[in-house]
Amino acid sequence: MVALRGRLHPLYVVQMRKSLLHIGLLLIAWALPGKAAVREGGDPYMGVPFFRNYSASLYDAHNRNFDVICDGEGRTYFANFEGLLVYDNVKWRIVHTPDISRVVSLELGEDGNVVFESITQTGRVLSFEGDSIRVNFTEGNTRGEKVLSGGERIQGTTVDRWKEIEVYQRLAISPDRTLLATATDGVIAIDARGREVWRLNVGNGLCSNSVSKLAYDGKETVWGATDNGVFSISVSEIYTHFTEKEGLRGQISCIAMYGPSLMVGTFQGLFRLEGQRFVPVSRINQACWQMVRGADGALYVATSDGLYQYTSKAVKQVTTQFSLSIVDLPDGSFLVGELEHLSLFRPEEGIKVLANIPNITRFRKDRQGNVWAQSLSGDNYRILPREGKVEKTDDTHMSKLFEYEDGDGNIWRSFDYGTGVFYEGMPEDLKEWMEPFSDFTVQAMLVVDGLVWLGDNDELVRLDLQKCRTTRRIVPQLYMRSFNTNREGDLTVSFANDKIDPMGKTLYSYRLHADNAWSRWSEQQEFLFANLGYGNYQFSVRSMDAYGEICEIGPVDFKRPYPVFMRWYAVLLYVLLVVFLVYLLFRYRMRRMAEEQQRLEAIVDERTAELRQAQNKLLRQEREAAIGKLTKGLIDRILNPMNYINNFAHLSLGLSKDLRDNIEDEKENMAEDTYEDSVDVLDMLKTNLEKIEQHGISTTRTLKAMEEMLKDRSQKFESTDLCQLCQQCLDEFRNYFPDDIARLGVQVELDRPDTPVMWNVVPELMGKSISYMLSNSMYAVRKKADKLGGYNPVVKVTILQEAGSILLKIYDNGIGIEESIQDKIFDPFFTTKPTAEAPGVGLYLCQQIMHDCGGNITVTSVKDEYTEFVIKLA
Repeated sequence: MVALRGRLHPLYVVQMRKSLLHIGLLLIAWALPGKAAVREGGDPYMGVPFFRNYSASLYDAHNRNFDVICDGEGRTYFANFEGLLVYDNVKWRIVHTPDISRVVSLELGEDGNVVFESITQTGRVLSFEGDSIRVNFTEGNTRGEKVLSGGERIQGTTVDRWKEIEVYQRLAISPDRTLLATATDGVIAIDARGREVWRLNVGNGLCSNSVSKLAYDGKETVWGATDNGVFSISVSEIYTHFTEKEGLRGQISCIAMYGPSLMVGTFQGLFRLEGQRFVPVSRINQACWQMVRGADGALYVATSDGLYQYTSKAVKQVTTQFSLSIVDLPDGSFLVGELEHLSLFRPEEGIKVLANIPNITRFRKDRQGNVWAQSLSGDNYRILPREGKVEKTDDTHMSKLFEYEDGDGNIWRSFDYGTGVFYEGMPEDLKEWMEPFSDFTVQAMLVVDGLVWLGDNDELVRLDLQKCRTTRRIVPQLYMRSFNTNREGDLTVSFANDKIDPMGKTLYSYRLHADNAWSRWSEQQEFLFANLGYGNYQFSVRSMDAYGEICEIGPVDFKRPYPVFMRWYAVLLYVLLVVFLVYLLFRYRMRRMAEEQQRLEAIVDERTAELRQAQNKLLRQEREAAIGKLTKGLIDRILNPMNYINNFAHLSLGLSKDLRDNIEDEKENMAEDTYEDSVDVLDMLKTNLEKIEQHGISTTRTLKAMEEMLKDRSQKFESTDLCQLCQQCLDEFRNYFPDDIARLGVQVELDRPDTPVMWNVVPELMGKSISYMLSNSMYAVRKKADKLGGYNPVVKVTILQEAGSILLKIYDNGIGIEESIQDKIFDPFFTTKPTAEAPGVGLYLCQQIMHDCGGNITVTSVKDEYTEFVIKLA
């Protein structure tokens, strides 16, 4: 036990009172089982107001709350154990004090700002900036007192009570209605005379019986702070309801009045309203389908166990067959739709089968005395009770949807989609109050004494028509709760009405531009518009409450500014840059075109020169061909006489020798002068014949060289290993000049790659050219050796591979070639050798062969040092 200045601590006293009151209530409930509390006065049919609990897990803070206040703009503030809890009808937010202490009291300042107090500090809400709340804190408690739960204070504590129930607060919301925040029994509504109107506690589903504080938002909603969360109550009392919490169990199927008692039939039996709770009627615990008041004053109930008669004194089962429907007739009898028959029931006579029509589920009477019936399969029947006739008909006097006819003859029907109710000629002001039932699936209905009772699957709703006519409906106000943009172009916006509808839903729609269509209605209150484009926007939002009232806010002008690189001066700079680049490209293109033109002109000049050269070559070839043809004919004509000349010269030399021998034999018989003259003549004849033979042979050699020049060298090219070809030529060279190589000590070398070197050539002609140049090399080294002596002759063949070409080099260190004649050595019939030794066409033929193989031949030489022929195949 905690003592304070010799007294019990007030908080301990409060807890003791709560415990004792709970014990007392439990004892009363145990002593009076089955008795429901009955209100002393006021409206005997008042139901439980619509409410909603908000648990600590929902608002993400402590479950204990000490105070609550509303600011008039749809925001509600709670003094929570963890700090200041704020709800703006969109999201919950918590503001912690600097010392993370509990907030114990709230009040609305003169400037409209909310002031809250913790144990050691005082805070003031300054403004809301998007999702943030700007708060100013000061040290100390402005009242200098420590605040306890329920608004009580340590000093000067007084205890308020209503009928022995401890009351923390009395909240007057109208001249005739005051709400009591109690310590042990939730919220109690009383009228101006202090009579209980309704009570809401844990038994009805409220989050706690200990209500610390209540706050009225001015728009028919009361907020409450408890030690186990918070709640909101709709206190208009136009709509109230009963659920399983109030003792009403099962799906509602029928509603009726029996005297002052409201009777409700469900799938689990018949229930009677007593006070604010429904109590079951004994014996009738089966599914009740329909009930009707008879002429004898009794209430007849069609159940799955038969037909029951209910009076204030007793409950009596009058039939035992499964009964689905019942309707009263003017003569006091009843038509009963049983599982297998349509029957007629008279209280004084009992029941008899009228027709073998099964599963009649609904009846309807018209003013002509006809009774219309509808079966479970949808078949319609016309019943004439006086004549006892039943006939099947196609007339659609009865809808397959819900129908109910009230005492004024209004036929209430559900809409085509199966929910809501209306009747033809319904006043416009009543239509607005019926809007919240647009999603309500009506199973049963009763209109009596200005009250509309609507039964759904598990809920009975009461609509007070008198209050509908006298109450001015409050129009909600739409507020923009947050409006945030970021650099990435995302817009986050939230909005809410300042009034929470107890019935139905509040829907929202938006648009980003004034000329855009509105979005579809939805319950979503927060939207994220991701990656908006650059430019100006006008955001508008509208709400539609459960009564169809539309509120709109906006347009809110905002823009996503273009970045620097997309602004007009940047775009202008880009345009100028593009123009400059185009200009540079144009200049570059023009220069390239000029260069290309020059290149093309050079190519044209080159091709023209080549064409001219080819033309000249063609003309030359034609001339050469003509000359060659003529020359070939001449050669053939000349060679034969030359052969005769050479042969006869050679024979004549033999004859002259024989004649010389004969003269020598006859020398003694001849005169000396005659002998000498004869010898001189023979010597001269021999010399002349030798000259004739020598020049004849030279002429023949020249003619044969010319014949060789005129031969057709167009043979098939073959892929040939040049290394192997050069090796064969060197082998032939060694075999052809073995004596000279041995006598002079000639070094014969081949420098070649390790791998084969393949090229398309005519092997025979290429080998002939290499062999001819090797013969020239042997001639050069032999001449130099005969001239100098003591010299090391070298003949070398080198094969080199370059990019896209082959080089063949034939080198010798012989007598060389004079520089003045190096440009003539490839001319036909030019030679540095004696005419009798060479005709001078070998190098010319080599050059022609190289040209035919797609290559060329060049020479590099230094007199008396070396000579190197280079064959390039490309």
